[in-house]
Amino acid sequence: MINEFQLSELLDEPESETLDFKQECHSSNIDLLHDILCMANTYAEKDRMLVLGVVDKTREIVGVENDSNFKNQAQIYDLLRQSNFNRIPTIHLQEFTIADHKVVILIIANRPDKPFFLTKDKTYQDKMIRAGVIYTRLGDTNTPLKEAAPDDKVELMWRERFGIGLSPLERFQKLLDEPDKWVNRPGRLDCFHHQQFPEFTIQHDGENNEEREFQEDWCEEKFPDPHCYKYEYELKYHSTVLDSVLIISCDGGRFMLPLPEIKTIENSLDDEDVTRQFFILKNSIRYKVARLFRQYYSLDQTLSTRCGIELIDE
Repeated sequence: MINEFQLSELLDEPESETLDFKQECHSSNIDLLHDILCMANTYAEKDRMLVLGVVDKTREIVGVENDSNFKNQAQIYDLLRQSNFNRIPTIHLQEFTIADHKVVILIIANRPDKPFFLTKDKTYQDKMIRAGVIYTRLGDTNTPLKEAAPDDKVELMWRERFGIGLSPLERFQKLLDEPDKWVNRPGRLDCFHHQQFPEFTIQHDGENNEEREFQEDWCEEKFPDPHCYKYEYELKYHSTVLDSVLIISCDGGRFMLPLPEIKTIENSLDDEDVTRQFFILKNSIRYKVARLFRQYYSLDQTLSTRCGIELIDE
């Protein structure tokens, strides 16, 4: 999401790998899909912006309010779903009114799971996006439909996707974004390893795996079984411990919840009149580890509704 001030700054920027201006909406679905593929696959650390209703050379605002080829966000997603992508890019459409004209920005999220490509040929009139071909954007120019991205750019996409070149802990964080690819060791429900990269494991700290009773406001008297226990889980790469998280076992192990963080809120001028607010960052390692456990009920609903823990998307 961007605001009007950020849009005004965009209008002063040159076209690049992450910014493209179009005077009109795409008259061909092939052209729209090609633009999305190229921008989704570009190697840059920020989201991509396709600005519709602005003349490229002069930056004159002409708008798309009368453009019959305009597609809303739902229509673009329908097109993506029907086009046999290997994985569908994340897009968001924003509309602005400038000088009585409607300017639309198609935001294509920067995602690490590149490359994006089609698994079946997509043809319309005399244009075709070929199955399996990887397109990208270099500077302000897309890879032509009849060509393919250079080898070095394709290599960068695959390296980003598999986390090659990252530190072991950074790779661990990326792998935790794939909770369905983590499995238990045979006979051990408290130990996990990544299915594709089994050198990454999560398990009890061998020296501190005894039950340690735990009491805090957010979990006291919130479950039929009032006893809660704290366990330390180690994140290992081969035999090296990269990090550790505390997981709270509640209701006889039916819930395995991440230890929340605490912020204090002053309610008055009295220093002693404070409220403790518990929260969890959904991109934190502790939250991602808790997702791997089999929960008796939804993890998010348990944390927010039953325990009163604020979930923060960051």
